[in-house]
Amino acid sequence: MKWHLGKTFSIDTVFAQFIHLDEILNIGCNTIEMETASAFRAARLMNVPIMALFSIPDNVMVNKSLISGRTQKEMEYKRYVRHELFPKIILDIFENKIEVSLST
Repeated sequence: MKWHLGKTFSIDTVFAQFIHLDEILNIGCNTIEMETASAFRAARLMNVPIMALFSIPDNVMVNKSLISGRTQKEMEYKRYVRHELFPKIILDIFENKIEVSLST
């Protein structure tokens, strides 16, 4: 599985961010996600630690998005990552009490 640490831009909209891609890239973000923005805001308000593990199958730079679709092979790989690899990673974090700290 290919992976890397990235700087994520979290926003609570599905399409509005696309007209701002250049600005988002210019501030150093290399991923955009819409699903966890509310969770991170709630965690900050409650002073509760939170962590997210993202699977980002869309890549507008190579024309792979909700709009342009994906190949069958890409969909199978996405399912493999979500159903096989992610559970192993999450269990490893909790079972081995891996400490994750990222500076903002």
